[in-house]
Amino acid sequence: MRTREQVTELVNLTAGAMEKDAPGTIARINAGEHPFWDRENRALYVFVYDTNVTIVAEADNPRLIGVNMKGKTDVAGTPFREQIVEKALAGGTGWVDYIWMIPDRNGVYSKSAYFRRVEGSDSATYIVASGMYTPCAE
Repeated sequence: MRTREQVTELVNLTAGAMEKDAPGTIARINAGEHPFWDRENRALYVFVYDTNVTIVAEADNPRLIGVNMKGKTDVAGTPFREQIVEKALAGGTGWVDYIWMIPDRNGVYSKSAYFRRVEGSDSATYIVASGMYTPCAE
């Protein structure tokens, strides 16, 4: 299980790498390289949006690279990806809650994503994010 500290550390590490070498960092994320995808804890990985809610990097599912997620919601109808981008552009960092599936389990679960806006070395604005499943109230 991931902790808020692990998630924020990964996002901050990735944001720093994007500031120094955005194209190289994006390539490493998309290749699923460590530390952008934790080999010990496979559910700990980063994903990166541009300001139009298009996925530019995804360590866990490279088939999503280049897909615009605008208008796509979680199972409860929450446009969480748009919320992540909008809140990042307005305030820089924060958390967004949504409902998601754990890949190797049945059912849906609460998830929280931490995000951070970053200006890449290529002068583009990116939103770096990572999430963690959260305990459900019983």
